Amino acid sequence: MKENLWQEEGREATNGLAMVAAIAPRKGGEAHRLWKLYEKRHAKVEEDTIPMILCDFFASSCTWPVIRSTNGQIGDLAGSLQSLLLAVDYVGALDAPATYFESDETCIAAASNAMTRLSGEAATQVLRDILITGAIIVAKDNICRSPAEDYDGSISPVNVIIPVNVKNAPWWDGAMVPYYGLLMSTSGYQEVTDNLGKPRSSKICGSTKLVLDNIVLYDEIPDLIPDFIVKEPMNEACAALTLGGSEAIYGYGDACARATDDALSCDCGANGHQEAAEMAMGFCVSYIAAPRYIVPKQLRAYSAADKVIREAYAWPPAGTRLTAVGNIFLEPGDILHTDTWRPLLKMSSPLDTCQQALADDIASRVARRCFINNPDEKAIHRVHAAASSLLIDCDTIEDIEELRQLSDKWSNLFKTVIEGTPVRSDASIATVKDFSYFIRRVWEHFVIGVTQSSIADDADLELFMELDQTFRRSNSLPATEGIPIRRAFIGVASSAIDLSGIGPYNRLSDGAARF
Repeated sequence: MKENLWQEEGREATNGLAMVAAIAPRKGGEAHRLWKLYEKRHAKVEEDTIPMILCDFFASSCTWPVIRSTNGQIGDLAGSLQSLLLAVDYVGALDAPATYFESDETCIAAASNAMTRLSGEAATQVLRDILITGAIIVAKDNICRSPAEDYDGSISPVNVIIPVNVKNAPWWDGAMVPYYGLLMSTSGYQEVTDNLGKPRSSKICGSTKLVLDNIVLYDEIPDLIPDFIVKEPMNEACAALTLGGSEAIYGYGDACARATDDALSCDCGANGHQEAAEMAMGFCVSYIAAPRYIVPKQLRAYSAADKVIREAYAWPPAGTRLTAVGNIFLEPGDILHTDTWRPLLKMSSPLDTCQQALADDIASRVARRCFINNPDEKAIHRVHAAASSLLIDCDTIEDIEELRQLSDKWSNLFKTVIEGTPVRSDASIATVKDFSYFIRRVWEHFVIGVTQSSIADDADLELFMELDQTFRRSNSLPATEGIPIRRAFIGVASSAIDLSGIGPYNRLSDGAARF
């Protein structure tokens, strides 16, 4: 695949992606950009602050998707432990988060906290998984750095590079196996997992297994161009584009959204659908906001590029935006492609001529995302009505500033959800107020976007840090209030990103497909 995708000439996908890569922002160095903000709040010496930044970054990704955990320390410890793998993956890497990765000392310093405080069967298994992950990363790097002539052609890439193999690889290469096992072994998840944190339902339910892959896919989409730049082969979107052509990744963002909603609506009877979908929704928001993945920065660059790139990554025309979201369906199973990389997606036509029917159908998906328990019918009706009206606006409005003003409606949708949620304590009321503000910012900054590049980069970082602090503070709320509030937030925020018809994942996957 490496030779196929990055060969010098003779391949349309290579030429197209190279054109985008030429103007794309480079991934890496985000720890140094964050340090300026940490200097105001924490340490004064950059070298001492970098381990703190690394731990906090991983702690964020270990907190936002795991809304049922009520122990804020678990995220910090998980983030610390994950830093061990940075010593393997980032020392000398082109896209390292900091130039301090000339040695492994920074990573060891970041990991030391967890190493002294975690114990038990699950923690032991996680450490084993980290060692295996590190070995896989080293082996992959050695293969990628070997000359092409070392390959003797005895194994056909067509028989090896098939979806089931490619989708399993990032779980190890991206260190998701140890991460997932650790967090799902915590309180709040033990009823639906085995003693090593593996969800029982994923073994018997295809929709649960597929939605868990969103944990990786929501990363693969924004990483498609950055991975192309550094010649990183462990990316399912890159593999699909290389071996299946544009058709194989067109609609990827909408397929991820449908996988989440299929899990939420599955009635197979197995436990764990809600928890798996929550992780997908949390990562959906996390990957958009985290500075590591430069999603807003990529979209700003593509929107300011020449006509070919600008139009490829543009929003769908008004009046067509809900069609792809509402009319894309996944064929039964737990994978998105056949062995020949034909997409296992299908378009349905009954709703595509009726905007109201589309909006009502998608609004039902929004409502399912927002409630952790079964609310009364009046609460569902209120949320459904507000979401349907809002989605029609998203589909109809052409002017960018009018679209930006829909942030108030998204914030009000969150408040409508909260009306059916038990919120009594002063701390919970304050958290609701904060999350309501951040729903507005997610829409304005991450979905619609900031056009002034001179202020946008710093705004990306500030927004991420402020949202992360609010999310982590919410872990101190009573579980009966904090968990439903966090579910409401990721439900509405992920709906704005996934189901509005103009979300970043749709634009990034479909834009690349057009090349």
